[in-house]
Amino acid sequence: GNGNSVMVIARAGSAPTDPTSGTSYTANAAYGSGTAVGGGYCVYNGTGTSVALTGLSSSTVYYFAIYEYNTAGTCYLLTELTGSAATLCSSVITLPYSESFDGATFPPTCWLNTQVSGTGLWQRSTSGTYPTCSPHSGAGMAYFNSYSYTLGTTSNLISPPMPLTAGSCYSISFWIYGVFYEYDEITTYVNTSPT
Repeated sequence: GNGNSVMVIARAGSAPTDPTSGTSYTANAAYGSGTAVGGGYCVYNGTGTSVALTGLSSSTVYYFAIYEYNTAGTCYLLTELTGSAATLCSSVITLPYSESFDGATFPPTCWLNTQVSGTGLWQRSTSGTYPTCSPHSGAGMAYFNSYSYTLGTTSNLISPPMPLTAGSCYSISFWIYGVFYEYDEITTYVNTSPT
């Protein structure tokens, strides 16, 4: 485009809708403090290339839309750039920790379910097919339906941060049931940083 300025709209939980051309929006990097627009808030308005947001809630996915526009007449180019990012959980869980996936909300609070490649995420279920199965205990289980996903589909199911101390021994265990095909794989990672 030929715009001379950009505006960034951020919205928690779902994608923002388009701004109205001819309307000026006041930006504030403190989420919720800028002009309400598109179901979210204007968090940047200017000629720069980045903004550091504050006031975000933990364990929340924020969606962003970046609009180029001309300051003369505030005409927004409605072929915006879009993206999303999730904030980390602010609370550190205590050990021992257990998750049964019994609650109806999935992923549970402070867990992240992220797409790496393809289309298909982890889900919660009370029963499974291919193979036929049920939760080991309780009412729910997490499952990855590789039978129905295309080859190469990968997603991460990430637990909340855990207070692990260097030099200490920890045990991670889980029940798994499945039929694994030639390319199926489950990998467990432990990391010392949230990235």
